[in-house]
Amino acid sequence: MKVHLLWSTVVLLSSPLLTLCDPLFVLSAPNLLRVGSSENVFVEAQDYKGGDLTVRIMVKNFPTKTSQLLDKTVMLTTENNFQILTDIEIPHDESYLNSDGEKQFVYLQAEFNSKLLEKVVMLSFQSGYLFIQTDKPIYTPDSTESVKSEKGMASKAYKIPEMAIHGIWKVVTWSTHTPQKTFTADFEVKEYVLPTFEVTLTVSKLFFYVGDDKLKVNILAKYLFGRKVEGQAYVVFGIIDEERKLSIPDSLQMVPIREGVGSGTLTKDMILKTTKEIENLVGKSIYVSVSVLTETGSEMVEAQKRGIQIVTSPYTIHFKRTPQFFKPGMPFDVSVYVTNPDQTPAENVPVEVNPGGFRGQTKANGIAKIAINSQANSQSLQITVKTTDNVLKAEQQANKTMTAQAYKPKDNSRNFLHIGIDAAELEIGDQRNIINKGQILSVGRENIHEQSLISVHLTVTKDMVPSFRILAYYHVGSDEVVSDSVWVDVKDTCMGTLELELKEEGEKQVNMKITGDPGAKVGLVVVDKAVHVLNKNRLTQSKIWDVIEKHDTGCTAGSGRDSMGVFYDAGLMFESSTAGGTSARTTGKYSGDLKKCCADGMRENKLGYTCERRATYIEDGQECVQAFLDCCNEVKNSKEKFGEAELILARSK
Repeated sequence: MKVHLLWSTVVLLSSPLLTLCDPLFVLSAPNLLRVGSSENVFVEAQDYKGGDLTVRIMVKNFPTKTSQLLDKTVMLTTENNFQILTDIEIPHDESYLNSDGEKQFVYLQAEFNSKLLEKVVMLSFQSGYLFIQTDKPIYTPDSTESVKSEKGMASKAYKIPEMAIHGIWKVVTWSTHTPQKTFTADFEVKEYVLPTFEVTLTVSKLFFYVGDDKLKVNILAKYLFGRKVEGQAYVVFGIIDEERKLSIPDSLQMVPIREGVGSGTLTKDMILKTTKEIENLVGKSIYVSVSVLTETGSEMVEAQKRGIQIVTSPYTIHFKRTPQFFKPGMPFDVSVYVTNPDQTPAENVPVEVNPGGFRGQTKANGIAKIAINSQANSQSLQITVKTTDNVLKAEQQANKTMTAQAYKPKDNSRNFLHIGIDAAELEIGDQRNIINKGQILSVGRENIHEQSLISVHLTVTKDMVPSFRILAYYHVGSDEVVSDSVWVDVKDTCMGTLELELKEEGEKQVNMKITGDPGAKVGLVVVDKAVHVLNKNRLTQSKIWDVIEKHDTGCTAGSGRDSMGVFYDAGLMFESSTAGGTSARTTGKYSGDLKKCCADGMRENKLGYTCERRATYIEDGQECVQAFLDCCNEVKNSKEKFGEAELILARSK
């Protein structure tokens, strides 16, 4: 018996011995092919006993097949185990786009001698990512904005009109080949005077528990050249819900700033004067606004801190890294993701998983990986997770429940495959069919004799950042494929090295020494530090990885409803000569005018209005309202389930 790896670490296999059967021809590729980019296609012949086998790979237009877009031939031999991973590139062609600029489909074919495998595959016209960085986050009217597009390092200057409207402006970019795919960067336009000092706010903790008596905010004010500010601060607290900011009048206070330091306090009694029950505020957040006035009264600087969540527990449990399907009678890996109230990963938090009372502790990425047992005949598995932080009371612990459904083997054959990984997060260089953001990176094959447990050791490379999937499968006879996959997190890491050394020589010249990888491009910009006092939003490495992660064509943390669901949920299409294949990827259930209603619902609302309130402004009929609400609530639920890292300077829509 042979297990095929599209990349694996430890594979737990439970199956009968295979009987002799006719060859099984296989075609697999991403279920979303990018136009103008190199994509890997996998073809193989299992249990093939003949000589060298020629395979012809073709791409034709859909639905007429009147145009052949690509034609490539590969050879399967005993040296490559009658399997090969080859790259194809679909050329740009305006005929792919319809009048609305929507995505189209093609036929992907693999011809094994007289046997033709064919699959309809969706096209994507996003061949890469554009990350935009302005030289400053804020500008005055009649100033010049400089824009740098990362990697290509294309720079452009734009003169902001003297009579410009104040507010948030956008830089919008797109590739000439993909005008329907835009990337934006926000910047602010307003009249301002650069401050001479900076105000920093810190709180004693990043949440307010409903049983707490008070919340303290510390104020630090110092001049940009280092000297501490003397003066006074005006402090006011408030509540932010989905739609508005509500100040707490009784929280207004004036506090002294001595040697750059001061503090303000919000008490529970102040909050209760605005609402009868503090429990009604759970899920909302507290903000604090501080205005620091110098002792001479010559200058005032404002600062605000938001996102202090009102909670019943300081932790939130997520199951976004846990598969939704399990193999009855086999171990089930529960990946518990725990976050702080500000949505950052919660490290070193003890958790307990039931059934079984299994215990674990979260790593730096907020994930605790715990294997539990399942019953051989169970069709569903209810899993309850709770934190067991010994500094918290029982009522302050977080808990959450999910239900996993049983994997369905073909014809109830009881043939299963399980992949197990013993780490919650890997790093480049760690030893562990690699699928990364929809791209097949590597394939392999392992021979199985009598044993049901095998180990495969491979090395994590930079191509797998920020995450990848491991998928393994085997076939029984000629009509059943058994498969499993797992999602693996990789520590976010820069791809190269960059060091910057400064050496000041007088007041007019600064020498810089830059050390980096050969051939690398480095962009430099010099900005007055005072500008970032006014607006500190910047493009960061974590924000870049977040954008890339969100474009993963896979849709689950691993496994699937059945063998073909494993491939589909991992972002792959699969077609075979006798054992079936995956269903075609589609664009959604709305079309025509209703598709626009749906798209409107998916757009971000800057005013923070609820989906229901926004729907009241629609005048295009009840069907449009329903489509709007469906898509708006779907986006809202996805954000709540998977979290949303704020990405102001670079995002895609």
